[in-house]
Amino acid sequence: MKYQKIISSILLASAFAACSQLEEEITATETAPTGHKDGNSNVEIRLSSGNSLTRSMLNPIDDHGNFNADEIGIFMLATAGTGVNPEAYPILWRSYTDDADHAEPVVLNNVRAKAVYNTTENITEIKWAKVEENQWKIDEGAHYWYPFDNWYAYRFFGYRPYQGTVTETDGVRSVTFGPEVLDGKHDILYGYSDQASGATGTVESLKYCAKYFRQAGSATPNINFEHKLMALQFKVYGLENIDGNFNDARKVGISRILIKDIPKTSATLIIADMNNPGNNGKITFNGDNWSTADGEIEITNEDGSDLFTRVPEAGVRGAVTVGSSIMLPVPPAGSSHKFRVYIELKSVNDLGVVDANSITYDVKHPFDLNFNSFEEGKIFDINIGIAGPQEIKINATLNEWEEATDEPTHLEFN
Repeated sequence: MKYQKIISSILLASAFAACSQLEEEITATETAPTGHKDGNSNVEIRLSSGNSLTRSMLNPIDDHGNFNADEIGIFMLATAGTGVNPEAYPILWRSYTDDADHAEPVVLNNVRAKAVYNTTENITEIKWAKVEENQWKIDEGAHYWYPFDNWYAYRFFGYRPYQGTVTETDGVRSVTFGPEVLDGKHDILYGYSDQASGATGTVESLKYCAKYFRQAGSATPNINFEHKLMALQFKVYGLENIDGNFNDARKVGISRILIKDIPKTSATLIIADMNNPGNNGKITFNGDNWSTADGEIEITNEDGSDLFTRVPEAGVRGAVTVGSSIMLPVPPAGSSHKFRVYIELKSVNDLGVVDANSITYDVKHPFDLNFNSFEEGKIFDINIGIAGPQEIKINATLNEWEEATDEPTHLEFN
């Protein structure tokens, strides 16, 4: 589609009632911006992000929610008509390939992006990205533009980590993560911008289209990302012995933590649901069947090395971190599902380290994690109190023979 064709379409459309698009008209001699594509306005699509203030594996840099991240996927989907053309086609999230002059209800469909903290302006910018040699890099040559016609107002959706396959229908976009993402080390993020609201013709009703950015008070769309998993951080503290000290507890340390009954087969995240917006951001695990949750994750140190943390000489207020935090799915509301946690202890020598003579104490009976207040985007400390090993010792005594006071019947032999 060439510029001259666009202009002709605009001028002809002005003959129809209530179809006024002349504010987006450009002359045939006007030079298009660098990277500009036929059929689009000269308003480039720019995004920002922030306000992701909940803690987890991926943390904000500051209290404003700024952060850096790779592997982001971005969608730009029409969610409302602007009233510029009351006879605009119904919104269906598909391409109208049979009508080259029709505005696209889907502008960005799972486009790769990075979140980059701009220290000068103190904002996080969404930058279009490409993958080279397995590295996510900013694609300086990538530019996307708002459609010329302003028929639709668009909303932005984003998620992380990026998936190459998207499940698409006319009204729903979703992605599915596999076991490689549900390994306890990946943070699943999801967010969206605000959208058109208010009476037709107001600035708010134009969020977001090219015309919106020609109004006073317009602002760059912001995607507010949130965490879709919860995080657990294990900690250990000592329990006092009968003498009121931690000498017994200090004889051991935690050498293994294994969590079982985790749904690790798959997770499906609804990016956008046009007919049921309340489903936006909904995530389900193992096909929403937690009875199949039979995966397990072993806690390791941050660098991946084997776990060992000696019990500190302190009570619960002095608990120390054991290994790195892990990301887990949140059981459905009202669920009785329990994560089972298995622990192994090892003894230390007089220098407080594990050696060839260390004894392994395998805690056979697991403890259950079924806290009713588990929530997405929150990190929970799991504190484990250790009293130290109690060696099995048995004393014995032997009674002396006692003289019987009652005698049996006399036996006589005549």
